[in-house]
Amino acid sequence: MKLAGVLATAASVASVSAFANEEPKYLVQFEAGVDIPAVVGCGEDDVYENVAVITEAEHAMLSTKNVAFEVMEEAHPLMEDAYNKNIPFGYQNLTQIEGRMASLAAAYPDKAMLVDSSAFGPRTVEGRTLPLMKISDNVRENEDEPNVIMVSMHHAREIITPVILLDFIEDILTSDDAGLQALMNNNQIYVMPIANPDGYNYVWTTNNMWRKNRNQNADGTFGVDQNRNYGVGWDGDCPGSSIPSSCTYKGSAPGSELETQTIQALEKALNVEKVLDFHSSGREVLHSLRCTQLTDSLDRFQIDEARDLAATANYRLRYPSGDGQHQTTPFQEQTMYSFLIETETTFQPSYERAKAESARNQPLIRAFLERKQSVSGHVTMNGAAVAATITVDGLSVDNVPLTRTADATFGRFHLFLPDGAYTLRFDSGEVATSRQVVVNAGDTVSLEVEL
Repeated sequence: MKLAGVLATAASVASVSAFANEEPKYLVQFEAGVDIPAVVGCGEDDVYENVAVITEAEHAMLSTKNVAFEVMEEAHPLMEDAYNKNIPFGYQNLTQIEGRMASLAAAYPDKAMLVDSSAFGPRTVEGRTLPLMKISDNVRENEDEPNVIMVSMHHAREIITPVILLDFIEDILTSDDAGLQALMNNNQIYVMPIANPDGYNYVWTTNNMWRKNRNQNADGTFGVDQNRNYGVGWDGDCPGSSIPSSCTYKGSAPGSELETQTIQALEKALNVEKVLDFHSSGREVLHSLRCTQLTDSLDRFQIDEARDLAATANYRLRYPSGDGQHQTTPFQEQTMYSFLIETETTFQPSYERAKAESARNQPLIRAFLERKQSVSGHVTMNGAAVAATITVDGLSVDNVPLTRTADATFGRFHLFLPDGAYTLRFDSGEVATSRQVVVNAGDTVSLEVEL
């Protein structure tokens, strides 16, 4: 039997021996109406509708309860699907994805280049870099343009997500569409299809249901949920789990994971203006913060912007499952234009479904790239660029005033703000000044500030 909207592999796949009890091992279907997190004790990130990913220990516990469920699949190396052709296969392993990116960079050297993520932060525990490409019309130059980043696969089993970003890369490099070319000409676009390469490799070689990275924890278990390891809300009212074996284990400290450190350092170095992070599943655009304090007008701004993006793909909206996530951390220091996209209705659909979902998301990506800043300009002092701080009166994230920093090379700064009147305070550490601005939807206020 196959279940629509879940992992579409044959139920007869051979099981993999020697999994630790804490590893995800079974994909199971419950009867309609069962409160799965309450019955199993798993997090909502392991559940979609009446289907859940559970561990061997959870399976043993369920077998003693009066709860009807059916095992749809046992965990196995993803490579078995490629070899056995149990599903129409087109997914690529880590080496193949890196090779595809290298081939595209070589074919379009004026528009695409590979970037070594270890120039910004550490390699993973298994010694890997995070695959990263820069796309722009003068790609080998650092231009005075918005830096934008799109990321996928914080969670290793969500193998549909790199398909979406790889298709975008190929589309923008090969298309003669004037709109796409304008986006490439006016932005520096960074694309990271795999934020968790160690976990993705483990999915292929060992356990296709694995979610976390492969860092060994103090208690001997493996893995931290990279998308609960970011700073904003990490120790708040609804963070990830503190239990190392949990699929949503948040790590020993905010930013404890090497992958997290690299991504944060990259985004800080780029003074990134927009962030988009792809996951699966649910067909939703996630906005705002779950529990951590956000000024009401910023919350409404996030909802309105998420609604606009969701409309392009006919997706729904929701708040995040918890705090400490990647897309919410830039709120505090870089940008309010940052969202998480939950795609499809399963982690590992057939490749045909993955390609269809990718096509569904390309208009969303385009709308994301086309969104104009509310305020944009430069800060200089004696005619030279200065990395001044910009504070917006009356707005805060996690009870910290909303603050941005101008780029040290060009003095460039940006703000995404709700409609309204604001006082902006500019401070170089030596000289300070303020400006009044009025933000209206769809317009960009251009502001050149000399300190």
